[in-house]
Amino acid sequence: MYQQKDFNRTIGVSLLVVGVILSFWTYGISLLVVTLIDFLLYRFVGNVGVCYQCQSAFRDDPAIARLEPFNLQLHDYYRSAT
Repeated sequence: MYQQKDFNRTIGVSLLVVGVILSFWTYGISLLVVTLIDFLLYRFVGNVGVCYQCQSAFRDDPAIARLEPFNLQLHDYYRSAT
C-alpha cells in the first residue's frame, strides 16, 4: 500500500486547462492564480491509502501516515503479476 493526496485528478487537470486557456487574455496572471489554488488544495487535502494490487482507497485511518509514497517499481510488479 502507498499514500497519496485525496484529490480528484480530473478536477486538477481541468483547473490547469482553464488556467492555460485564460492565460491568453490575462497575460499569465491566471496561471499564478491556479498555482495558488493548487498550493492551497495541496496543503488542506488529506492523504489516502491505496492498495497497489486492487487500487482500493482507505480513508480516515491513522495508519495512513506510516505508509510509503508511491513506488513505480512496486506498482509495475503488482500490475504484471495479475
